[in-house]
Amino acid sequence: MGLKIYATEINGYPATVQLTDEDAEARGLTAKDTVEYRQKAAAKRKADDAAEAAAKAEADRVAAEKAEADRKAAEGAAAGADVAKAAAPANKARTAANKAAEK
Repeated sequence: MGLKIYATEINGYPATVQLTDEDAEARGLTAKDTVEYRQKAAAKRKADDAAEAAAKAEADRVAAEKAEADRKAAEGAAAGADVAKAAAPANKARTAANKAAEK
């Protein structure tokens, strides 16, 4: 039966008190009111927030990489279409020259 430190409010002011389990129960305090529990809960919330931020940053990075790959693919397709358009008149000119040479 040890003493535990509880975070509570006395006369409207935040306070910490050291009580036995029986005294804490008599005052309506639970294990969730201990300073240790509150510190662990705050650390867990901070770790959860950091993990959530890291996951969001990773998702943003993946989305940016995909957008960059899509942009490069679109540029490559556009360049390929330009090459095909430029090659078509040259092919037609060669075909006409070949036909003239055959005559």
